[in-house]
Amino acid sequence: IPAEQEFLQGLRDLCDRNNLLLIFDEVQCGIGRTGHPFAFQHYGVTPDVITLAKGLGAGVPIGAMTVGGKAAGILQPGDHASTFGGNLLSCTAAEVVLKRLGMKGFLDAVKAKGETLRGLLEQLKKEQDVITDVRGVGLMQGIALNIPAGEVTKACMEHGLLLVAAGPQVVRFVPPLTVSEEEIHRAVDILGSVLRQLAQVQR
Repeated sequence: IPAEQEFLQGLRDLCDRNNLLLIFDEVQCGIGRTGHPFAFQHYGVTPDVITLAKGLGAGVPIGAMTVGGKAAGILQPGDHASTFGGNLLSCTAAEVVLKRLGMKGFLDAVKAKGETLRGLLEQLKKEQDVITDVRGVGLMQGIALNIPAGEVTKACMEHGLLLVAAGPQVVRFVPPLTVSEEEIHRAVDILGSVLRQLAQVQR
């Protein structure tokens, strides 16, 4: 469920009034997932701390924390120990990811593919009564259902489509940023076929 502008701005104002740090968890929504380098850029609300992982290493384990503003001078070198800090493989993977993210047209393509995914899911919602809502940003989308999400993800997997549930009645879509338009269409076709089959069983 995407955050609302007023909510995030309210958090920023609350933290500023009370000398608190505003921390955004961008482990899933960061690193281009929403069509911007960071999801907070959609809202014009800048946090003091951002946490990153997952997409930063493109499958290679890595975690990072970036700081700015009043948080910038809190930690000094050596304050935060890390067993695997500075791991060469992980850092090299992150470097490759960040270079790819900065390539001309890459994020524009992510935005376009996100719009394609959203449009296809909205169209499927019109055709399938089991879908009650479509929500998300960029290549991070979800559909709310009036049937168990687990049944949908299991059936999709049997047809070659890997999806995950986000709660008992929500199916989440977080394809790789390099997904093709053709793969998006194929994925939604499989989903549509599965939903039609499950709807018939429900009847």
